[in-house]
Amino acid sequence: MAFAECVREQDMIDAVASGRWPDNTADLREHVGSCRVCADLVTIVGPLLDARDCAWEESRIPSSAVVWWRAQMRARREATLSAARPLTIARTLGVLVGIVALLTLLGLVMPWLSPFSPAGDPLSIGVHHWSLPDLSELGRQWWVVLFVVGPWLILAPMAIYFAMADD
Repeated sequence: MAFAECVREQDMIDAVASGRWPDNTADLREHVGSCRVCADLVTIVGPLLDARDCAWEESRIPSSAVVWWRAQMRARREATLSAARPLTIARTLGVLVGIVALLTLLGLVMPWLSPFSPAGDPLSIGVHHWSLPDLSELGRQWWVVLFVVGPWLILAPMAIYFAMADD
C-alpha cells in the first residue's frame, strides 16, 4: 500500500500546532478542502495536540531537591546490589562445593558402612566387624581429589579477583 504525501503537510502541522488553524489560514482551508491527506492530518493532529497539552497541564514536576534525592537513593541501591553480587556468587559456589564435598565424602564412607548392614541393606544396621579403610586406595581414586580440590582451585582465583576488583 502506497502512502500519499502532500507538499503542504508540514505547513498544516505547523498551523494546527501553533493554534492558527482554522482562523488565520484561508489558503490552507482551501487546500484542506481539496487534499484528502491534509484533511486526515487535521482530523488526527488536532486531538493529539489537545491530549498532549492536557497531559502537560496535569503533570506535576517534582522539585530539584526531590529529583536529586531520588537519584542519590538509586545510586546507593545500585552500588549495594553491585557490591553484593560477588558475595552472592561466592556464597552460591561455596554451597555447591560443600554439597559436592559432602557427596564425595559420603561416597567414600559408604563402603565402610557396609560391614554394619547384615544383608547389604544400608538402612538396617548391625555390627559384624570393624575395619579401617585402606588408605592406599585413595591414590587410585583420583576423581575424589578432582571433585574436592578442583572446585577450590577455581574458587580461589575468583575470590582474589573479586576482592581486588576496583569496580
